[in-house]
Amino acid sequence: MGKIRFFEPGEVEFRRSSELTPPGGNVGEAERMGTAVRFHHPGSDDEPQLFEVDLDPDLVVPSHAHSKDEIIVILEGEIQMGNRVCRPGASVLVPGETFYGFTVGPKGCRFLNFRPVADGAYQTHEDYLKARRSRD
Repeated sequence: MGKIRFFEPGEVEFRRSSELTPPGGNVGEAERMGTAVRFHHPGSDDEPQLFEVDLDPDLVVPSHAHSKDEIIVILEGEIQMGNRVCRPGASVLVPGETFYGFTVGPKGCRFLNFRPVADGAYQTHEDYLKARRSRD
């Protein structure tokens, strides 16, 4: 039998991505400095993951992919993905291994990100192309 776990906003602080990702990695510096995250439920290999992301205004998050499916639910502000603007209440389902990027609106954005298991994978489109060229 499982254990019910609760998240209380006052008990978990946001942490800047710059604290969670090393400099020079595949996450760009603007994204590292312009993003803050707090985990509601960190997940594991067999438990779902839910975290909240707070993004600075006008931040451009370049094309990237994660290994697992994810659902993004906009809470405040907006993001633009291609020609689509996603505002509070909108959600986006991104299948695993699917490249996407977005631009944050002028007032910033805060969203929830749900994944079926813990997934810290982050692959840029450039990384993918390099790996593909090395295989060919």
